[in-house]
Amino acid sequence: SSAASDVYKRQTTTEFAISMLACRGWSNTEIADHMGISRGTVKNRLSTTYAKLGITSRSGLKEFMLK
Repeated sequence: SSAASDVYKRQTTTEFAISMLACRGWSNTEIADHMGISRGTVKNRLSTTYAKLGITSRSGLKEFMLK
């Protein structure tokens, strides 16, 4: 969909990867361990993504990513 392609343009590769894992139910700790980054980085990237997409939660993220 066009909404999804807009997201891809606005998200960095790292933000997108974190978003996809978060949508699959991974915890911040699991994402951090998997990607070799800190939990704080995961949290910050998710916050940035939420702001870019105008959402506030993982459930909102999941709805958006699955459009």
